[in-house]
Amino acid sequence: MTRLMSLMAMVALAILVTGGCSPEQLGDLESLLPAVLPVAPPAGSDASGAGRESDDEAASGDVDSGASDSTGAPAPADDAADGPGNDTAPVEPRAEPPVADDGATTPNDGGGAEPPAPPAELKTVVPRLFSTSHTVTSQVSETLYLAAIAVYRASMLNGGMETYTGTLTYHDPNDGRNCSYAPTPTDRLCVVVVSGSPTEYTINQLTGWQREPESHYGFWEHSADFTVRYEDKINVYIVSQAVPVASGKSQWQRRIMGKTFDERGTLELDLTHAGDWDNTGSDSYAGFLFHKRNETAEGVIRGGGATIEVHEQYSFLYAFQNTPYVRHLFQYGIQNASTVRVGETGYALDGVYVRWEKQSANGAGEALYNVVGEPGYWTCGGRLVSDGQTVGQVEFDGPVVDGSHGPDLVLRMSSGESVVLHPLIVP
Repeated sequence: MTRLMSLMAMVALAILVTGGCSPEQLGDLESLLPAVLPVAPPAGSDASGAGRESDDEAASGDVDSGASDSTGAPAPADDAADGPGNDTAPVEPRAEPPVADDGATTPNDGGGAEPPAPPAELKTVVPRLFSTSHTVTSQVSETLYLAAIAVYRASMLNGGMETYTGTLTYHDPNDGRNCSYAPTPTDRLCVVVVSGSPTEYTINQLTGWQREPESHYGFWEHSADFTVRYEDKINVYIVSQAVPVASGKSQWQRRIMGKTFDERGTLELDLTHAGDWDNTGSDSYAGFLFHKRNETAEGVIRGGGATIEVHEQYSFLYAFQNTPYVRHLFQYGIQNASTVRVGETGYALDGVYVRWEKQSANGAGEALYNVVGEPGYWTCGGRLVSDGQTVGQVEFDGPVVDGSHGPDLVLRMSSGESVVLHPLIVP
């Protein structure tokens, strides 16, 4: 499935540059998907979820490998984790049905009137409306981490002096530590993988990297103020603050402004992204790791003739244990009340929510990879409206079956057509 293009570095490149990841880092790779933690359905919504199947129904799926400390040029992304990310399957455009002079749709062969087809614009606008902001905010979190890694390595290669300018070159995409440093340019830090186009960081401030950044750098403790550029496609200004508030807990807030792109074209961004990160309960000696995030996004995204007003909440939980056997658990949740205007027509997500999970395990005679583990946990609901009228319902496109890769989340329109909003589990 196609997805939004990466704001900074692609998952595939991250895996190549770092040579893989540790189990502790798996949860942060998930932030590249449209990923999130269980959230309660909005007040007044149907908690059972449209399209939800009984707990007894079952079928099979997949967990994403992690990205670690890499930097590199942005490129089209593939589904990997927030997935938050990105994030939608393309739907071929379809012309609207002919309309008779009296405004009635052309009757079908059975003599009854066909339901009116949805405007073709919905097939591109609705996926953007549902998932773009989470994709952007997740990738900005990854960008913070990649910037910290680049500054750390440039500084180590520059005699241990704090270094925010020059050129850091990775000579082998399979080895993130096979890199060199040059002192030019003197006004920005350029990161090059082999001989590709540079990703450029113009850094006003970046703290917290002095200890070798860990996979949760973007959520834990930092102060950042920089612009990231790539060719003529990306020019994004990021201001971010994260502070610890208790043992194993922190909060962050950031502003994201500028230009990026997805497979549908250029996007102009002005977003505020805030959240809290909780690592309490982890015990590496006992072989148990745990973290969760709760996030909000507000602001405006413009692109393709549409203006999206973003009002989203998403959350994510990751747990890992290696006794008595290795097991990974991911839980996600999204609430979305965003609106979009295309020309003179406005659309709004009304009471839209989804909650899902996936698990991987290896041992005790089983090997599971990114599969449904708790069908009863899955639920969704809500609708798309325009001028107070229902345009479509949010539902799963099939049963939630234990051991399967699960259904996609779709908008089922009154015409019977559906638009994929999110693949949920990516095989």
